[in-house]
Amino acid sequence: MSFSLENTAELVARRMDQIARRPEDFQTGEECPAHGSTIRLLLSRNEVLASEKHCLRLEKDSLAKTLATIEQQFKEYRDESNKEKDKLHSHFIEITKEVADKRAEMSREKKYMNAEAQAIYKYRSAYPVPSTAGQSQISSIFDESRQSSNPEVSAERPPTKKRKRKEHSTPSISNVVICTQCYAHDFKCDHGTPCKACQHNKTRCKRKRCSTYHLGATKCGRNDCPFAHPEDGYANTANLMRRTARDKGLPPLTKRLRLLDR
Repeated sequence: MSFSLENTAELVARRMDQIARRPEDFQTGEECPAHGSTIRLLLSRNEVLASEKHCLRLEKDSLAKTLATIEQQFKEYRDESNKEKDKLHSHFIEITKEVADKRAEMSREKKYMNAEAQAIYKYRSAYPVPSTAGQSQISSIFDESRQSSNPEVSAERPPTKKRKRKEHSTPSISNVVICTQCYAHDFKCDHGTPCKACQHNKTRCKRKRCSTYHLGATKCGRNDCPFAHPEDGYANTANLMRRTARDKGLPPLTKRLRLLDR
């Protein structure tokens, strides 16, 4: 049975009023029954209130401990979340930097490939690949038909125009000339006897590096690559992106790439 403070105060006031209305019990010196019962009731209710107060104090302490534990857990979770956030931010920065490096590398590779396509076109123009038997037969039939329709037309191609060089002109050492004959026949033009092209054109050539030169040795996957590699051991090489001497009779780069696709 639980007692409230208001009911206890009301009961005490009622008992004290009864004692005040019966003063004869105090004059005789005998114990008043109402006074003794009131004191016992007050003592019992004080014990009940003390126990309830103790229980409330224990509950308060327990709630304070629970609150402190929750605050500590929240602080730990917040610190861990901040660490994860910093880690994700640093990882994002690394990924962004890696993507930028990859894009720059792809741009460089694209430039190397364009320059390499230009050099291969010039190599094929200087040393054309012999046609197959079928193509030779078709061309011979076409030439016979032309001769039969117009006997005056010769099946031979007209002579091509070539640039004339002065005999007393000196070779330009600063210009890097593409020496495809060296690549095809393994001449030591860069540190040995000049090749026929250099002797005829009075130039000095350098070995053009492959687009995979900067990756290291044995990185080129082509079997018949006409460019220099680190494992070849050539001392006099030049980068593909360096400005080279070019024949003015060649078409622009876009047309040359279209011709290569054919």
